[in-house]
Amino acid sequence: YVYFYSLQQADLRKAGFAERRVQQLAGVFVDGFDALVKGQTAKAISRFRKCSKILPEYFHMDFIIAVTYEKKGDFKNAARFYKHYLMKLKKYSQGMFRITGPLIEETAAFDIPDYEEAQ
Repeated sequence: YVYFYSLQQADLRKAGFAERRVQQLAGVFVDGFDALVKGQTAKAISRFRKCSKILPEYFHMDFIIAVTYEKKGDFKNAARFYKHYLMKLKKYSQGMFRITGPLIEETAAFDIPDYEEAQ
C-alpha cells in the first residue's frame, strides 16, 4: 500500500508510458484498498479487478481479489482468483515476466513464494 500510495503522488508527467501505467495502477489500487478498509467490499473488488486489467501480469492483484472474495463469503470466485494467481506465479517463477518482474518484486514487502510452495 505504501509503495502505491507514494507512487500515485509522484510527478510523472515526463515519464514514459510504462511509468504512467503503473501510476494509474497505483491510484486504482489505493482507492480499492481504502474501500476495503471502509467495508465497501464490492467497490474494493471492482477496483482491484480494474488493477488486474491495467497490469495483468501483476499476480499479487489476483491474490488480493481472491482474499477479498473469500472475506465476502464468495468462495467460488475466491477459488477462481487463487487459480489465476497460481497460474501467473508459475509464469513468473519461470522467468516469463522479465519487464514487469522488477515492479512485482519492488511492491512485495515479503519473499515471493515459488510456485510449488504456493500451490
